[in-house]
Amino acid sequence: MGPMDLSKWAFLEDDDDEGQACFAEASELREQANALAHHAHGKEPSERQKSLREAVSMYCRAVELLKTSRLPASAPARELGLHCRLNAACLALEAASIPTPGAQGQKQAQQAEKTSERLALEALELDPKNPHAALLLARLSADQRAAWLALAKSWASERQDQ
Repeated sequence: MGPMDLSKWAFLEDDDDEGQACFAEASELREQANALAHHAHGKEPSERQKSLREAVSMYCRAVELLKTSRLPASAPARELGLHCRLNAACLALEAASIPTPGAQGQKQAQQAEKTSERLALEALELDPKNPHAALLLARLSADQRAAWLALAKSWASERQDQ
């Protein structure tokens, strides 16, 4: 029996390399967003809000990279995606809380709140009992605040996560 031709399986290695590159790029975006958000806290409100929105955008790009990679189901990719979604949701909510005068400011705050809600719900898709996502949703939804708070407390106690 002669040597096997493995070239027909080469696409699997290419997919893995592409997935690893996407994961590395998403990780780098997360680190850059973390740094940007950290440095935003020392800035005046309008600059802080701008930096926070940019960090949210970076986290969202990282999430999109993970979604399009060949690794979306791997545990590290899911964990990175979860962290990016939760961080982006928190920062979007923080950006929304910075007062900006005028109708444009109200519109930006509403968009940031919608983004935060969407990201928190996406986080729950990855981790159905995530207390942090539930707390974010409790802050956003006055009508359902008590229900989300109760779920957050329950899920945190299940995980022994205060």
